[in-house]
Amino acid sequence: MKAARMAHLDLVRVYATVLVALVHVSATPVVQLAGLRNGDWWVANSFDSFSRTCVPLFIMASGAAVLEQARFASMSEFFRRRVVKIVLPATFWIAFYYCFRCWLMGEALTVSRFAAVFLDGSAFYHLPFIYILLSLYVAAPLLVRIVDPTDAAISKYFAWTWFGLAIALPFVEVRVGLHLGMPVYVATGYAGYFGLGRILRDVEVGRVACVTCAGIIGVGSLCTAIATSVLASESGSFQYAWYDYLMPVVVVMSISTFMLLSSRIAREWLQERKRIARAITWISGQSYGIYLVHPLFLTLFQLRGITWDIMGPTIGIPFLAMLGMVTALLFVQFLRLSRFSAWLVP
Repeated sequence: MKAARMAHLDLVRVYATVLVALVHVSATPVVQLAGLRNGDWWVANSFDSFSRTCVPLFIMASGAAVLEQARFASMSEFFRRRVVKIVLPATFWIAFYYCFRCWLMGEALTVSRFAAVFLDGSAFYHLPFIYILLSLYVAAPLLVRIVDPTDAAISKYFAWTWFGLAIALPFVEVRVGLHLGMPVYVATGYAGYFGLGRILRDVEVGRVACVTCAGIIGVGSLCTAIATSVLASESGSFQYAWYDYLMPVVVVMSISTFMLLSSRIAREWLQERKRIARAITWISGQSYGIYLVHPLFLTLFQLRGITWDIMGPTIGIPFLAMLGMVTALLFVQFLRLSRFSAWLVP
């Protein structure tokens, strides 16, 4: 049963990788609210709203695997593996993308500016996720003591404290205008996703729950798209607020998606289709490399005139997202041919 359980985490990673590409392609037309036909903008908004679960799913899949490793590995071994797999490749790509951005936008290439973007993660639009991941890895040896799937009471307390005080309460405070003067640090930010990944990893929901999860994803996507449209109409420009990965609607969608992909139906489907399962596992093994390099190709495509509007947004956005993902996958394989470059895309 262990292989099947791990196979569903591979499915989550691959699905999240596809959604990341969709988000990065649809973001271009979404922010161009004033310059697009209303129908085109709504298509892009719908794709982006549906795909907001991408980063939470990556974090939940990482938490499901990494917190288990942190439980049994020594602290020195745990961090050594993180440095080799995450920190060293990220350092190279941060430098690369900073140079690429300077060439692309005509910015001055200076040591002081590089130091600034290296510290704040702003070298390119997809790199802040790496910093989020690193912060969660730093916290992993502590979180693993709190997130214990064998202790249902503590797990439920962690999950509900995070959702209630770190997600729902700030949302209510902003809209009601009241503020709780007691800061809560028990579970904050993305740590909730990280811990929930481990808590929910071995939960196998049935058919009724799968239908419920699918309904939540659909309704959540629709609500996010409508709320974003209303906010854009009121402000006269695109506003990111409802797209935020810690927005309550996105949180519920992400949890539902993780549970759906981890369901008994999904695991049995993977067990029955060995070739597909092996392909998913193989792509999952390249997911970090794909994430690191796919914006490079999306940008190069754009420079060559290959954009989402060549076939209209309904076809163009998913086509360009898949083209970027496949091209990135091939490039990752090319880099892995040599041991001198394989470390760049672990």
